[in-house]
Amino acid sequence: MEGFLPLIVLFGALWFLLIRPQQKRARAQRELVRSLAEGDEVVTNAGIHGVIVEVEPTVVWVEVAPDVELKISRDAVTAKTRVDDGADAVSAGTDDGADATSAGTDDSEDTTLELEAAAGEIVDAEIVDEDVVEEKA
Repeated sequence: MEGFLPLIVLFGALWFLLIRPQQKRARAQRELVRSLAEGDEVVTNAGIHGVIVEVEPTVVWVEVAPDVELKISRDAVTAKTRVDDGADAVSAGTDDGADATSAGTDDSEDTTLELEAAAGEIVDAEIVDEDVVEEKA
Protein backbone atom coordinates (compact mmCIF):
# COMPACT_ATOMS: atom_id res chain seq x y z
CA MET A 1 0.00 0.00 0.00
CA GLU A 2 2.84 2.41 0.78
CA GLY A 3 4.31 1.80 -2.69
CA PHE A 4 1.15 3.07 -4.35
CA LEU A 5 1.12 6.47 -2.64
CA PRO A 6 3.88 8.03 -4.82
CA LEU A 7 2.18 6.61 -7.91
CA ILE A 8 -1.14 8.17 -6.91
CA VAL A 9 0.53 11.53 -6.18
CA LEU A 10 2.33 11.40 -9.56
CA PHE A 11 -0.93 10.64 -11.37
CA GLY A 12 -2.65 13.53 -9.57
CA ALA A 13 0.15 15.93 -10.50
CA LEU A 14 0.04 14.84 -14.14
CA TRP A 15 -3.74 15.28 -14.16
CA PHE A 16 -3.51 18.89 -12.98
CA LEU A 17 -0.47 19.79 -15.11
CA LEU A 18 -1.30 18.08 -18.41
CA ILE A 19 -4.77 16.62 -18.78
CA ARG A 20 -6.93 19.28 -17.12
CA PRO A 21 -5.47 22.27 -19.08
CA GLN A 22 -5.92 20.36 -22.34
CA GLN A 23 -9.55 19.68 -21.49
CA LYS A 24 -10.07 23.40 -20.79
CA ARG A 25 -8.56 24.33 -24.17
CA ALA A 26 -10.73 21.76 -25.95
CA ARG A 27 -13.85 23.07 -24.18
CA ALA A 28 -12.96 26.67 -25.12
CA GLN A 29 -12.45 25.63 -28.78
CA ARG A 30 -15.85 23.88 -28.85
CA GLU A 31 -17.51 27.02 -27.45
CA LEU A 32 -15.72 29.19 -30.02
CA VAL A 33 -16.91 26.99 -32.90
CA ARG A 34 -20.48 27.03 -31.57
CA SER A 35 -20.49 30.82 -31.21
CA LEU A 36 -19.39 31.64 -34.78
CA ALA A 37 -21.74 34.11 -36.46
CA GLU A 38 -21.85 36.27 -39.57
CA GLY A 39 -19.72 39.40 -39.20
CA ASP A 40 -17.17 37.86 -36.82
CA GLU A 41 -13.57 38.56 -37.77
CA VAL A 42 -11.65 35.30 -37.36
CA VAL A 43 -8.25 33.66 -37.74
CA THR A 44 -7.87 30.07 -38.94
CA ASN A 45 -5.27 27.53 -37.88
CA ALA A 46 -3.54 28.22 -41.21
CA GLY A 47 -3.20 31.91 -40.32
CA ILE A 48 -5.88 33.16 -42.70
CA HIS A 49 -7.65 36.30 -41.45
CA GLY A 50 -11.12 37.19 -42.65
CA VAL A 51 -14.73 38.03 -41.88
CA ILE A 52 -17.44 35.37 -41.75
CA VAL A 53 -20.12 36.06 -44.37
CA GLU A 54 -22.12 32.83 -44.08
CA VAL A 55 -22.36 30.06 -41.48
CA GLU A 56 -23.34 26.50 -42.39
CA PRO A 57 -23.53 23.46 -40.08
CA THR A 58 -19.99 22.21 -40.81
CA VAL A 59 -18.34 25.09 -42.72
CA VAL A 60 -18.13 28.88 -42.74
CA TRP A 61 -17.62 31.17 -45.70
CA VAL A 62 -14.87 33.69 -44.89
CA GLU A 63 -14.28 36.84 -46.93
CA VAL A 64 -10.51 37.42 -47.04
CA ALA A 65 -10.55 40.25 -49.60
CA PRO A 66 -13.27 42.13 -51.46
CA ASP A 67 -15.24 39.57 -53.50
CA VAL A 68 -12.96 36.70 -52.39
CA GLU A 69 -14.61 34.10 -50.16
CA LEU A 70 -13.12 30.87 -48.85
CA LYS A 71 -15.08 27.83 -47.68
CA ILE A 72 -13.44 26.77 -44.40
CA SER A 73 -14.25 24.03 -41.91
CA ARG A 74 -15.70 25.45 -38.69
CA ASP A 75 -13.12 23.47 -36.70
CA ALA A 76 -10.29 25.31 -38.51
CA VAL A 77 -11.21 28.61 -36.84
CA THR A 78 -8.87 29.17 -33.90
CA ALA A 79 -9.75 32.67 -32.71
CA LYS A 80 -12.11 35.60 -33.07
CA THR A 81 -10.29 38.90 -33.42
CA ARG A 82 -13.36 41.13 -33.60
CA VAL A 83 -17.08 40.58 -33.17
CA ASP A 84 -19.55 42.33 -35.49
CA ASP A 85 -21.46 44.13 -32.73
CA GLY A 86 -18.38 46.17 -31.73
CA ALA A 87 -17.61 44.27 -28.51
CA ASP A 88 -14.05 43.92 -27.30
CA ALA A 89 -11.93 41.25 -28.93
CA VAL A 90 -12.11 37.64 -27.86
CA SER A 91 -9.20 35.29 -28.40
CA ALA A 92 -9.46 31.54 -27.95
CA GLY A 93 -5.98 30.85 -29.27
CA THR A 94 -4.12 32.34 -26.30
CA ASP A 95 -4.65 32.24 -22.59
CA ASP A 96 -3.70 35.88 -22.01
CA GLY A 97 -5.41 37.39 -25.08
CA ALA A 98 -2.24 39.34 -25.96
CA ASP A 99 -2.84 39.09 -29.72
CA ALA A 100 -6.42 40.30 -29.54
CA THR A 101 -7.36 43.74 -30.81
CA SER A 102 -10.18 46.03 -29.88
CA ALA A 103 -12.76 46.99 -32.49
CA GLY A 104 -13.26 50.66 -33.27
CA THR A 105 -9.98 52.06 -31.95
CA ASP A 106 -8.21 55.02 -33.55
CA ASP A 107 -5.02 52.97 -33.87
CA SER A 108 -6.59 50.90 -36.67
CA GLU A 109 -6.60 53.92 -38.99
CA ASP A 110 -2.90 54.58 -38.31
CA THR A 111 -2.09 50.91 -38.92
CA THR A 112 -4.00 50.97 -42.22
CA LEU A 113 -2.04 54.02 -43.37
CA GLU A 114 1.25 52.36 -42.39
CA LEU A 115 0.30 49.21 -44.31
CA GLU A 116 -0.68 51.23 -47.38
CA ALA A 117 2.65 53.06 -47.22
CA ALA A 118 4.53 49.78 -46.89
CA ALA A 119 2.59 48.30 -49.80
CA GLY A 120 3.56 51.29 -51.95
CA GLU A 121 7.23 50.59 -51.28
CA ILE A 122 7.12 47.04 -52.64
CA VAL A 123 4.97 47.67 -55.72
CA ASP A 124 8.13 47.77 -57.86
CA ALA A 125 9.09 44.19 -56.99
CA GLU A 126 9.60 41.43 -59.53
CA ILE A 127 9.05 37.74 -58.83
CA VAL A 128 12.12 35.86 -60.02
CA ASP A 129 11.35 32.50 -58.44
CA GLU A 130 8.35 31.26 -56.50
CA ASP A 131 10.28 31.63 -53.25
CA VAL A 132 12.54 34.60 -54.05
CA VAL A 133 11.48 38.22 -54.57
CA GLU A 134 13.96 40.85 -55.76
CA GLU A 135 13.41 44.58 -55.89
CA LYS A 136 13.92 46.44 -59.20
CA ALA A 137 16.71 49.03 -59.33
